[in-house]
Amino acid sequence: EREKCSKRIGKEVEREIERKERSGNSETMKEEDRKRNKKELEAERERESERE
Repeated sequence: EREKCSKRIGKEVEREIERKERSGNSETMKEEDRKRNKKELEAERERESERE
């Protein structure tokens, strides 16, 4: 029962992403992903430098 639920949610999320990409929001999504990745990388570097 739980698996059915998670699969259904996964499909809905996939559809939502596809809808956003088709409507032309993919560029802004890519830009947001890039910014998020950059922040995560910076945080990771800070943690590593603190360890040393």
